[in-house]
Amino acid sequence: LFLELTRLWLQLYSKEQQAAVISRFIDNIRRTEDLIYSRYEGGQQQQGLALDIYRMEIKHAELENRLDKLGETRQALIKEFNILTGRGEAEEVITPAGLPEIDTEHYYTVPGPGYFEGNPELMASRSQSDAAMAQVELSRQNTRPVLGLGLQYSYFAEGDASMGQMGGGHMVMPMVSVSLPVFRNKNQAIRTESLLNAEKANYSEQESLDNLRTEMTNLQAELKNMVSDREFLRKQLDIVRKTRELVISGYAGGSEGFDELLRIEEQLIDLEWRLIENSVSMHVTLAKMEMLQAKNIFE
Repeated sequence: LFLELTRLWLQLYSKEQQAAVISRFIDNIRRTEDLIYSRYEGGQQQQGLALDIYRMEIKHAELENRLDKLGETRQALIKEFNILTGRGEAEEVITPAGLPEIDTEHYYTVPGPGYFEGNPELMASRSQSDAAMAQVELSRQNTRPVLGLGLQYSYFAEGDASMGQMGGGHMVMPMVSVSLPVFRNKNQAIRTESLLNAEKANYSEQESLDNLRTEMTNLQAELKNMVSDREFLRKQLDIVRKTRELVISGYAGGSEGFDELLRIEEQLIDLEWRLIENSVSMHVTLAKMEMLQAKNIFE
């Protein structure tokens, strides 16, 4: 449940950030109208002017359509999140302007003893192992003779003396009982079964621990790849932004076409979206790691 709520909240954050990127680029596209008229000297070369204006309008309509779809997806995520948290379906969900940077080195620790101590799956396996060992001890005790010591108390009501009946009173008698394990083969079979169940439980506990270690190792590898991707995307974004400035200058001077300007704008959108998705994926991965360690559950 913690993981699902975190995932939904991060998806909602992602859609809002992507919508902000689209809105910003819609403004950029609208501002190119002045650049178009500047290139064609206020209306000369009418055919070229009209073509670039049409291209701008097509791109603007496409971005508006994408913005509308993001809005619909956002509303669906808000509804789903509110249902899971028991709130009104239409209540607003607040997300930040940006996610905090992650100190990834902290999460590269090699899982050691006690690392998954609070994991419910591992705790369940250990409980089954403890129960199996208790059953072994019980079956061992059942193969031994049982000696019982006790007291029996009785009360007699007063009788009729003329009838030869005794008077009433209390009686306490010591009791000794001995139970012999006559079904030795059956008890031995039960003990053998208990030993096998205990061995199975121990293997199950080890398997659970091995699975947790394997999953954590895979998540750590994914996180390292995401860190590398983030650095690559940031470098690419910086290069494309510089390229955009050159393309704008080239378009204004007549050496670049409007299609190239639109292509650069689309590339910028793609890179910014991928950076948002990268950040969200990193936080989802951290939430998975915390789930394996059962963090926040018992707080």
